[in-house]
Amino acid sequence: HRFRGDMWALKFSMYYQIYALSKLFSGQDYDFDTVMTYLMVLRPKQKVIKQIIDERIATIKSLQDVVKNKKYSEFLDHLSPDNELEKIIFGYYQALNAQVSGNEEKAWRNYLTLSKLDDDFYYVREAKRYIEENKYVR
Repeated sequence: HRFRGDMWALKFSMYYQIYALSKLFSGQDYDFDTVMTYLMVLRPKQKVIKQIIDERIATIKSLQDVVKNKKYSEFLDHLSPDNELEKIIFGYYQALNAQVSGNEEKAWRNYLTLSKLDDDFYYVREAKRYIEENKYVR
């Protein structure tokens, strides 16, 4: 059954995306290359599932670059949110990406926008922390 294989690949990729991102965001070490190897061997037959898996791979790589390696990621600049939560999350990582690339003006604008939102979100608290720590630098 091709569908069952594709659904397994989709679930497998979700597991590794959550695993990698949880390790990355908590500052724990993990074997990035092994995770990428596991994900790259997935070969779903359905085009839409392949696209989802490819986007998960690109997301992990991009966030690894920005968060851990402190390198700019063009991929993050082109993400477009599908909902309000994604808008907050993407906005935060796009601000971090701008900061890593040295574009402090863009980082400041993104963090400032986020800082006006509800404190219940980690991303909003981090944006407010950035604004507070950098308000005298401007």
